[in-house]
This record gives sequence, C-alpha cells and structure tokens, in this order.
Amino acid sequence: MTAQASYKLIRARYAIDGAAGRPMDNVAVLVEGSRIAQVGRVQDVSAPEGAPVDVYDYPTGTLMPGLIDVHCHFNYLGDGTLTDDVMAMSDDVLLMRSLMTAAVHLKSGVTTARETGAKHDTSFSLREGIGMGLSKGPRLVLCGNPVTITGGHMWQMGAEADGPDAVRAAVRNLVKRGADWIKVPATGGSTGSSLPFRASYTVEELRAICDEAHKLGKLVGAHCRCTAGIVNSLDAGVDMIIHVWFREEDGSFNFRPEVADRIARQGTLVNSTLHTARETVRALSQVVESTRGSGTDLSRKASLDLEAAKRSQELQLDDARRLGEMGVPLIPGTDSGFSWYPFGGFGYELECLVLAGFTPMRAILASTRDASKAIGVSDIVGTLEKGKEADILVVDGNPAQDIAAIRDVLAVFQGGSVVT
Repeated sequence: MTAQASYKLIRARYAIDGAAGRPMDNVAVLVEGSRIAQVGRVQDVSAPEGAPVDVYDYPTGTLMPGLIDVHCHFNYLGDGTLTDDVMAMSDDVLLMRSLMTAAVHLKSGVTTARETGAKHDTSFSLREGIGMGLSKGPRLVLCGNPVTITGGHMWQMGAEADGPDAVRAAVRNLVKRGADWIKVPATGGSTGSSLPFRASYTVEELRAICDEAHKLGKLVGAHCRCTAGIVNSLDAGVDMIIHVWFREEDGSFNFRPEVADRIARQGTLVNSTLHTARETVRALSQVVESTRGSGTDLSRKASLDLEAAKRSQELQLDDARRLGEMGVPLIPGTDSGFSWYPFGGFGYELECLVLAGFTPMRAILASTRDASKAIGVSDIVGTLEKGKEADILVVDGNPAQDIAAIRDVLAVFQGGSVVT
C-alpha cells in the first residue's frame, strides 16, 4: 500500500462480518479502493501513516455485508400489475423500469441481486448500463430468460423450448448471451397460459437442462408451485428449488414430509419467497377497507380473496418453519417486482424468516454468507473479509436483536464507493 492509495475507514458500534456467526462490538473496516483491506477492533484498524483517508463513524450502527437478494424481477414494479400485462410492454419501457427498480434496491442495502427472469435482452442491457456507470444498481447475477415449455410460465421472455435436444440448445444460447445461471419453470405460474399446480417439463427434459448447464459450469434453479414439480426437479438434480409450494393438482395445500426429507438429504437449496403472501394480504386489506359496507361484487370478492391470502400466508410460513427444522437450507429471495411486492423491501423477507422460526442472526447469515455461496459469488462478496469487494451495509441499531433494524439504513457502500 502507498501513501497515494484511496482509503475509507468505516467504524460502527456493532459489526456482523458473516463469518463469526455473532455480532461484534466496536469494529472498523478499512477499504482500499474497491476492496476490504482490514477488519477488526476499532483500535486495531487504521490506514498507513500519512495516507489520505475518509472516515465514516456510525456510533449507533451495525456494519454488515451488503444484502444478497437471490430472486428479483427488475422489469416489474410490484404495483399489482399482472405478469401478462407487464410482458405486453415494450423492451424499451421494461429496461427503463429496470434501471429505476435496480437503483431503489441498491439504496435499500441490496448490493448483489440475482435476476430471475426478464424479457428478451433487457437484463443484459441493464447490467451493461450499470457497468458503464449510466445508472446504479446491485451486482447482477443473470439468467436472462427462463427456459420454459411452449406457452409455459414466462414464455413471453423469449426462451421457449420443448424436448431434450431443444432445451439443451436453449441453455447453450443463454450461456452464449451471458447468462450466469439457468432458471427453469418446472411448473406453471402467474402467466395466464400456464398451469401453476401441474408439472410442466418432464424429468427427461429437466435432466437435459441440468446436464447441459452443469457441463457449462452453470447452476440450475427450478420454479416450483406444486409438489409434482418439486419431485421432478429433485429427480433431475437441480441445484435450487424456488418457492417450494407443497400443492396438489387441485391447488390444495398438502405438506409432504417425505418430499421435504428428500430435499434435505439431497442438500438441495430452497429459495423461500415468503413476503409476497404477506404483501398480498396488506394490499387486499386496503381494498376491503376502502369498499367496506358498499355491498358491491368488488367488496365481496376482495373479502374472499383476503381470507384466502391470509390462509396461504400462514401455510407458507408453516412450511418454511418445518423445512428449516428438517435442515433444509433456506435462502431468502424477495420475488421483488412481482404482484404487490415493490423493490426496496428486502428486510420484510428477513422478518418473514423470523416469523417462520429463524433467529434474526440466522436470517442475516442466510441473506449474506449463505446467499453468496448459493449463487456462486462467495469468492467476492457475502462476508466482510480482507480481499473481498467492499460491499457494506450500515444500519441503525442491532438487527441481530431486532430484525426490523435491517430496514433502517444509514449507509450503503458498493465496491468501496458510497451509494447513500
């Protein structure tokens, strides 16, 4: 290190480095350029003598790694617009929306995000624009377009493929275009032409996707809104199951302990997306309140929908609790943009994990250290360690005691640069 180096010294009352498994008192991080140079007690960390250094003090704050959201749709705003209506918008409009939502997520402390589906090349353009400094946003881990059956969930994004040979070609094409991982809807979803509670791809097709992706060094995540899709994904050897809804073909909830046990035994990761249900309850509650006493069809429907949403939220939290107790590794992802879940609310996802039985510390580690490993970026982010990129979140208070503190952002640093 030289006297001409650019340093930042960040000091706080507490720190969660992602490695110790517990908060530490009076910790400082020294940043040189874009990387972490030192981490330790305040009295032990300093820049070289005579070197210029910018000092940031947070006497009531907690230093921690930037949050990692493993499930985002930057094309969406989270304003209740249906998937089919979002996909009817032009690529230019969707890219402009993505630039806006990415900036919002970064300012909330999400310094790395895995995009889980965008239309055509909009996510690749988003990453290129952020890299050129045209806008701000998280570090992006992209799937580009989900590989889906003809007319399947998210088919409008541009990667429909049927049969083992065609899905292999689709994987190769995505990797050629810059995809970091492969997403596959193993069931239908919110896309109108799909069937959310039935498996889409066959096991043979899923195995072809996994085989080709793994051969090319890419991970595979499978969107699953029913148990049949979960079982097929386990048979095929996917790396992560997304959502993990234990639902039968008729849409009924039915937690299957033997399937959950298999997820645990195979070591398959689970991307829990819990707050979407809670946010839906909030949105429907507002509709019910605004139409109360009107006696209209809208009021009656909203009341029925609200009760169904409350039941869904309870069951999803209970499933997450049971999965966690069985040793299934849960990695939080927001599904931000989808339904009524706007960007900037990652903290709510961690609150849901706590409601599902996690300690606040376990939820924090799942969203930093564990998430970085899950999406293949643990060599650069996820913990506060010497040599890693200086992606740092500072929040007021101690989120290891009260997880809600994670939403009280004091500062965000990305690659050593001050975001907010």
